[in-house]
Amino acid sequence: MSDCRTAGKKLNVSMTSTHSPAAVPTSVRVHFHGSDFDHELKLSEAFVRSLPSIDIGVARGSTVDHVISRAIDIHVESGATKWAGRHPEAVVLFGGMGSSQDDYYALGWHIYGVDDDGHLAVYDSVRDAVFVNVLRALEDEYFGLAPQDPLVVVALGAGWGGNGAFVADMVRWLGDVAPEIILGYLATKTLEHLPEAKQKKLRSLADKWARRKINSPFVLREWIQSKDSWQVSEVSKRLDLNDGAACELLLALGYEETGRGVLALKSSRDALARRDSWIFQETASFQDAMEGLVDPAPRTHLRHWLSRLRRGRDS
Repeated sequence: MSDCRTAGKKLNVSMTSTHSPAAVPTSVRVHFHGSDFDHELKLSEAFVRSLPSIDIGVARGSTVDHVISRAIDIHVESGATKWAGRHPEAVVLFGGMGSSQDDYYALGWHIYGVDDDGHLAVYDSVRDAVFVNVLRALEDEYFGLAPQDPLVVVALGAGWGGNGAFVADMVRWLGDVAPEIILGYLATKTLEHLPEAKQKKLRSLADKWARRKINSPFVLREWIQSKDSWQVSEVSKRLDLNDGAACELLLALGYEETGRGVLALKSSRDALARRDSWIFQETASFQDAMEGLVDPAPRTHLRHWLSRLRRGRDS
């Protein structure tokens, strides 16, 4: 087993410029693709650049929906009447990814972002996705190979509807299923009889993740698996963890240490067993635990879990 479980002491890797928050762009060029959206969309760069397009200003904190809606409004004002009233249904794509550089990533479920503090944010839709945060995630290759010159394309289409996905308590789930992550985060040897200060630290982490829509094991695993290898310091920064907890998270998802604070996705028997265990718990235990959930507050299950710990302490 990797010795990176002592990463909090041994790893002190500084964030490189690649992981630093990108400058906020003042404008972006939006291209308008007038046909129905195809989920297998592949467009050549030459074709995209031949499409009608406009430059639109991007203010700090602007959401993708706000930027694109404004672009569509201006496009309609210029005479493109078939786009009138379409901005809530617009399909937004960031292009230039993949080996051919002709692949486009549709912003749907989920959308990754990196905020001004360098932390991971997950958005459910373009309505709450901060534009510049998504660009940072694009540069960090969370959607695939980063484009040299990202293109933004809006296509006509049906869009996505919400499915009322529940907000789950990730911290409580990790405490039950992958306790090493929480043990590493709290720098403790047991989750029994936690003092109030450490319980408060867990509640704070749960709140931070909930605000950034990191709200289920699936979301967490999908983001981690967006890259085949990770610098432990990048994961700890994005998730507001320490290196020890970030290392344990990567280990739990089948990554193994390759040196210099890097863990890579592996297919060894041990790595596959750890990853399979996570997926099994994700689709079984987690869903069972959420069955009958009526209180959408993200801290509900954490409170129950901590209440059990308090009762154990007081008994």
